[in-house]
Amino acid sequence: MSDRGRTLEAAEVEEFIATLDTYETAIPDHVVEHYLARAGFLTDDRRVVRLVALAAQKFIADVAHEAMAQRRIQRDAQYRQLQGMEDEKVLLTTEELKMALQEHGIHLSRVDYFADSVDGAIVGGSAAAVAGDASAGGGGGGGASAAPRGTASKKG
Repeated sequence: MSDRGRTLEAAEVEEFIATLDTYETAIPDHVVEHYLARAGFLTDDRRVVRLVALAAQKFIADVAHEAMAQRRIQRDAQYRQLQGMEDEKVLLTTEELKMALQEHGIHLSRVDYFADSVDGAIVGGSAAAVAGDASAGGGGGGGASAAPRGTASKKG
């Protein structure tokens, strides 16, 4: 049974708010405080910070769940005739995550980068990894140059 249409009693809300003091979210308080401050929202109330972190955690979980469900549907449609598909691991790609985010009004534009040469170059991967190799002095990039990884924007 779903709780979507259910209203909470005042006692339930008070109990929930009281538990926020001791609840540890997956997103650290200082990270949430940083982004709240960037948005112009300053608060000393730890419960507010944890409530925002909990909402962000739920949003991330919903997007990931939706993307994984879409991936499983695609995988099953492609390989329906093969046996033993239940044991295969599901690999979530950026494209599937991008589609799930678009359903929530977040449009992700990703700029790929290209290696100058394939021999010893990092092909794919992140721009930060290439920059990290170059800054370490190892020159492990093999002449690879990187463009910015991508940007996310909220539309709606």
